[in-house]
Amino acid sequence: MQSTARLLAIAAVIALVGVGIWLTLGRPHRQTNANSAAASRYSNPSVGFSVVLPQGWATVNDSSFKGDAVFQSADAQRCGCAVYVTKETNPDQLGVEAWLAQSLARKDTYLSQDEYTRRATSSDPATKALAGTYSQEASTLGGASGIKQQYQGEGGGYVRYLVPRGSSVYALTLWSDAFYFTDSAKQSRFDGGQLKRAVEEMVTSFSFNS
Repeated sequence: MQSTARLLAIAAVIALVGVGIWLTLGRPHRQTNANSAAASRYSNPSVGFSVVLPQGWATVNDSSFKGDAVFQSADAQRCGCAVYVTKETNPDQLGVEAWLAQSLARKDTYLSQDEYTRRATSSDPATKALAGTYSQEASTLGGASGIKQQYQGEGGGYVRYLVPRGSSVYALTLWSDAFYFTDSAKQSRFDGGQLKRAVEEMVTSFSFNS
């Protein structure tokens, strides 16, 4: 009887271990990727900022976007959209307008009001035709004052925040191949503006690391 009881106890232990292994290996694990279920704060000490990523957003490696950090979600990929942050040098610690007027080596390509006006009023028909549309206004990002640009041209469009901070200028760009961020009608047709609202939360949550 003791041998039988011992064998039953061992069998029970083996069964429990088997169930534990199945629970560990047989179920899908929640991972921190583009399908994450909850928002999380992303911090980049080397670039010097942090931002809250909404549900489903994650960092991606995509060299077509000239950012130090690039963010996308599945919905963003479907509309050719991305959010990226670029830290540029500003050795003279200039304001954004003066910085844009400087001739500097930069990671990304930037447009100023003066440059847009030059293109839009050009006597060259091709230059004028490709000028696109542009507007800018005073804005803030992470508590720093700068400008907000909106551009729509050949190949895509963006909303961009530019703010100086010490010897750097930070650019937060909301890019779309299909003009999503610059066309409210497209936002309504695509998802009722849900993606735009998620990205606006990212912009609001942006902060500089002290």
